[in-house]
Amino acid sequence: MCPGNKPSRSLLSLGLVVALLVTSLLPVASLAAPTRTTPAAADSALLVTFPGNYAEVAGLGNNWDPGNLNTQGNDANGDGVYKFVTDAIPPGTYEFKVTVGGSWSENYGRNGVPGGPNVSFTTAGGTVHFYYDRGSGDNFVASRPNYLIPVVAGNFVSEIGGSDWSPDHLKTWMKDPDGDGIYTYTAEVPEGNWEYKVALNESWSVAYPASNRPFSVPAGGASVTFYYNSATNEVWEEVAGGPPPLLVTFPGNYASAAGLGNDWDPGNLNTQGNDANGDG
Repeated sequence: MCPGNKPSRSLLSLGLVVALLVTSLLPVASLAAPTRTTPAAADSALLVTFPGNYAEVAGLGNNWDPGNLNTQGNDANGDGVYKFVTDAIPPGTYEFKVTVGGSWSENYGRNGVPGGPNVSFTTAGGTVHFYYDRGSGDNFVASRPNYLIPVVAGNFVSEIGGSDWSPDHLKTWMKDPDGDGIYTYTAEVPEGNWEYKVALNESWSVAYPASNRPFSVPAGGASVTFYYNSATNEVWEEVAGGPPPLLVTFPGNYASAAGLGNDWDPGNLNTQGNDANGDG
């Protein structure tokens, strides 16, 4: 190349700038090894199952297997009660318990007793509902239709962590552990004027009384115990610190023959009267 054809210094500078611009537009290879992102582990859900001697005949896996997910319950509405429903059990009488965590390390039997007796139930072949109350702390275990499920449904329930007027929300599940037919539920209710009914078996198909039952809680709130008599369908409540409700019964020599408890017992709530319409 002739000296006269040698590129000028200004042209070299221009070429360097162009090269740098082109290089900046190219993808840059990372020198570091790629980072592998591992999703955070989700909180493991509580595993609640209802093992019993019904599973195999119902085609639901092995009997008495606490890890059998075919008998797993869930708390879909967050009321603290785990439920399992099936219509696959053939007619007969069976037994079951509740286990937590997929093993027998934590299990509950009749009336929520840890390691307690099996819970028996009889089915004619229809739908069977299983219940385990984890939320209340009593670990109560039941099945329906053998066990009645009364629920206090009212306009105060959202104030105590439940859902107003929702018979399928078992936050206010009333129970009868001693089997005397009197179901109860107790809660700390804030001050105010409130109303409620007792709805049976998670629906409004059957509920008592006919009209909403009002009650008042004094300033500062109070402990309120709600009652339901399954023999008479009487509904009442007791507010701590308030006047006791009037108790009217009709004792006589007919009670024992009618399967209503002891004769001539003034404290026999199976013969309790009520003033449902307030006519005195």
